[in-house]
Amino acid sequence: MSAPTLTLIANLNSDSLQRGRLDIERLRSLRSAGVQVFFTRDLEELRGTLGELERTRPESLMPQSTLAFVGGDGSLSQGLSTLFANTAWREHGLPNLLILRAGSMNYMGVWAKVSHDPWRTLRRFVAGRRGHLQGLSTLRTHYGAPHPHHGFFWAWGVGYRLLHEYYQIRRGPAQIAGYGIVAAGVARMLWPSEASRLFRSRTLDLHVDGERQEERELYSLAVGAVARICLGMRPFASTRSEILRLQVAGHGVELKTLMRNFPGLVYHRGPRDHLRGRGLVDASADHHVECEVDEGFTIDGEVFPLPEPRRVRIEPGPVVRFWSQAGR
Repeated sequence: MSAPTLTLIANLNSDSLQRGRLDIERLRSLRSAGVQVFFTRDLEELRGTLGELERTRPESLMPQSTLAFVGGDGSLSQGLSTLFANTAWREHGLPNLLILRAGSMNYMGVWAKVSHDPWRTLRRFVAGRRGHLQGLSTLRTHYGAPHPHHGFFWAWGVGYRLLHEYYQIRRGPAQIAGYGIVAAGVARMLWPSEASRLFRSRTLDLHVDGERQEERELYSLAVGAVARICLGMRPFASTRSEILRLQVAGHGVELKTLMRNFPGLVYHRGPRDHLRGRGLVDASADHHVECEVDEGFTIDGEVFPLPEPRRVRIEPGPVVRFWSQAGR
C-alpha cells in the first residue's frame, strides 16, 4: 500500500477549532481526498494516535509522507516530543511536516511562511502546491522527566510569568491579548512592587557549550532555534535561524536601562552591543546550554512548572523538514 500524502492530527483544544476558524466536519471531508484525519483532546490521546499509526500504518510516519499537527506552536511541540519518544523514527527517519497557523501565536507558521488561513494552506497542499522543504533543528530540553521535550523556543523568568497572565486574561483575539500583556509588562517597570515580582532575578549558573558565563543575576533567559518569535519579537543578537545552532539571550540590565533600550533588546530595532557586560547575555551554542532554574519554564507556549530548582540542559535536537510556501 502506498503511503498517504498527508496525515492530520487535530488538537480539539486549539485556538482555530475552538473559535471556529477551522471546522471539524470540513477537516473530516479531506478523507475523501486520501488524507488521514484524527482528532485528539489531550496528550494521552495524542500518544495513542501516534502509537496506533506506528503499529498499523508506519508508512504514515516515514520520510515520504507528510504529517500536520493541527493547532499552534504548542501542539507542534507536543507532537514532535511524542514522536521522538518512540525510537522507531531513528530507523526509518521522520515524516515531512506541514505547519498550519491554527493556534494563538503561530511563530513557526511565520517562520515557514505559510498562509494566515490554515484551510487555504491545506487546500494548496492537497492540490499539489506544496512549496519546498526547509530544514530546522529542534531544541531538546532535559529537565528530569522520563523523556526530553522538543520545541523551538525556551524561556524562563519574565517570559514564563507573563505567559501565565496571558492564559488568564485571554478572551479576545490572541494577538491583541498578547500585545496587551507586553504593554502591561513594560508599564509594571514603573511600579516598584510589581516590578520586583515580575522581574525577580537570580543567578542561574549558566554554561554555554561548557563555558561558564560571567556570574550575574538575571530576570529572564531565552534559548531559541528560531530568531523570530511571537508578536514580531526578535530577542537574540542574530536575526537568522541556523540549523544545529541555538541562540541565547539573558537579561539582567537595570530596569531603567531596559526601558530605554526596549526596542533594541526585544524587537532588534536599535543598538544593543553597548549593554554586553552590563547585564545582557548574547551568545550562541553549537552543543548545549545548561542552567539551574526555579519556578518553571515555557517551551513554545507550553508551561512546565518546577516544584523545586532544577538543572536544565538544552541542546540542538533532530533536524526536521517543513514545507515552506514562500513565494506561493
